[in-house]
Amino acid sequence: MSTKQRQFKVFLSYASQDEVSVREVYNALKLQTWIDPWLDKEKLLAGQDWEFEIRKTVRESDVVVVCLSKQFNRSGFRQKEVRLALDTAMEKPDGEIFIIPARLEDCDTPESLRKWHRVDLFEENGYENLIRALRADQIEADLELEGNLPLRAATLPKSSEHTAEKAQSPSSEGLVLQESSGNQPTVSVPSSTNNTVRVDDQGHRQEKPKRMFKLDPAIIAAIITVIGTILVTLIPLYTNRPAALPPATLSTAVAFTSTSTNALLLTATITSEPTSTPIPATDSPVPTITIIPPVALGEDWLAGCISTLWRPYPEDIPVSEKGDGCWKEPVYVFSAENGDLDFLAERSNAPAEIYGLFAPLPEEGTVTFTVRLRDLTNVDLWMGIFAEPDVTSEGLLMIVPSGDVRRRVFVQKDPRNYENIADTRLLPLENGFSISFSFTENSARSTVNPSVFFTNSVSIPSSQKWLFLGYKGLRGSYRIDGTFLSFELE
Repeated sequence: MSTKQRQFKVFLSYASQDEVSVREVYNALKLQTWIDPWLDKEKLLAGQDWEFEIRKTVRESDVVVVCLSKQFNRSGFRQKEVRLALDTAMEKPDGEIFIIPARLEDCDTPESLRKWHRVDLFEENGYENLIRALRADQIEADLELEGNLPLRAATLPKSSEHTAEKAQSPSSEGLVLQESSGNQPTVSVPSSTNNTVRVDDQGHRQEKPKRMFKLDPAIIAAIITVIGTILVTLIPLYTNRPAALPPATLSTAVAFTSTSTNALLLTATITSEPTSTPIPATDSPVPTITIIPPVALGEDWLAGCISTLWRPYPEDIPVSEKGDGCWKEPVYVFSAENGDLDFLAERSNAPAEIYGLFAPLPEEGTVTFTVRLRDLTNVDLWMGIFAEPDVTSEGLLMIVPSGDVRRRVFVQKDPRNYENIADTRLLPLENGFSISFSFTENSARSTVNPSVFFTNSVSIPSSQKWLFLGYKGLRGSYRIDGTFLSFELE
């Protein structure tokens, strides 16, 4: 059988301060002829758009190795690489190895990467463990290309110092490594029949029958009947008792009947005399729960946090709390760091879709913030005030339409039909676009700063209003990359 030969693409994400250490990782991977590691200092050419090339390479890589250190956690753009990798990982089949956190030193692992088992390169077997994980994914990638595996899963190769073993990964369930006549293990994959498909190191498939043991259906039915009888009798007695029951008297009669179908008949009878004993009152203290309030809007981004006051839109976006008044990040495509709220989203052949965050506002006041855009391809940036945490409710909507982010316009739209109401002239991006929303109990208006454009007041008869920051991806492929910053609520 012919095999598809190709090098395994590994992207190295790291902080610039760790270049010396990461070059050691790069050189170690280069020694493996089947690996093609990607390091920006080695691969980028003069004159290339480095940010575009990095994002393109992340999408095309087989695995992203995130080299973690104390410096990495303070490196802004590298965090965006990680968010791009997380987005790409969401599109991969369950169980496929795509992100490997690799610690260069003893340091914290970012919350967004903790779901993946890490490798510690500063430990004795660190590099060996990294190579083994990459080899596992490379084997599955090649088998998948040849059509030998319906799904990719994590397995471990055999080295000269280690015997073959099953990979410690949820995705390895159902795969078995077996000894072969050579020095490499073979991978056994359960097929849809009662045989075990066996793939040796040359890619040949063999099948070995499994032994199957089958219980008589009549015996199984009889056992289930006995268990059901016991449970039906015990459950009402247990649930209705006011206090502990005295020991029950259990008399069981078992009759065995042999028939031509080999059926086994079991019967059981249970008798008990429940009694009622009052439970005396006690003065035991009732445990109390300390509720941590959400971090205030305007203080959360400064603390590197997305407050639980923000509500993801649509509502079915999964979120979980960290326990300190903040959401675990990323919240879909949003992450807070250094006083900013960063967002990065990319989809291929998608329908029109709206994503964002809602935050409750006081009865009246002004909210001001700046937005910096790096990419706005076939997607509109949305900002507005709504009567409810719903983009279809009454509101004031301002957008930055898709196009060249160096010079853009602001457009006021009707959120109900998406028709234009008013717009600005082309504005240079420079250090970002600044916008303010002023609101009272019954209305809201918007200003593009510094006094470039004012909207008329829009009626929003609701004492509780909601700020929305998000985007609308237009039909087809789209990409948005930017940051909200300098958030103030007065």
